[in-house]
Amino acid sequence: MTKMTKFCRVAIFERRSFFLLLVTICPFAMEHPLHLAWRLSEEKYSGWLYGRIIEQKQINCVRFLEDVLEGLLQRPLRASERDKILIQNIADTEDLQKLVERGDKRTRGIQQALLSMKRGRVVFPKDARPGDFVQYWYKKGSLWVGHAAIIQEVVSEGNFYCSFTFGAHESLNGVGVAGYMVTLNDPHMKVYIVRFR
Repeated sequence: MTKMTKFCRVAIFERRSFFLLLVTICPFAMEHPLHLAWRLSEEKYSGWLYGRIIEQKQINCVRFLEDVLEGLLQRPLRASERDKILIQNIADTEDLQKLVERGDKRTRGIQQALLSMKRGRVVFPKDARPGDFVQYWYKKGSLWVGHAAIIQEVVSEGNFYCSFTFGAHESLNGVGVAGYMVTLNDPHMKVYIVRFR
């Protein structure tokens, strides 16, 4: 039996009182963030290096997430949305280091952008899963350094939740899966996870 729902065609098969539900993916159904990121890395960013100069085929972490988000939304980002992702919504007179230290919402990047658009929900480290976006800050000497990516895989190690991330990484000099894990609930880091909806 096949029936049409508002968005997708659903096929239901009955066999020995066991029901199997198969959903055909609609052409306009939302693509999974991680799948879209992989596709962009192969189709658009293959051979690009890590950096800020797009004209020289360079891409950085937040610009890559900006592109993924535009693909998910199927529209260009507004300037105010882009500024939140790029963390460019902070006045020159404000001290970014102090804002990060106290967890100011403007330093949460992709998480704050999606929440303000009402297209995301906050995710706790124990609930993180592949396809969630993450903005994190870690200390390098006395300074906070930020990075943003998409969670590729989550591994639980005792009381810690660790993740491999996919995105534009300086350590790879391009786009791919980072060769290191991020501890999502490290008390010495600022980690902001969000799920697109």
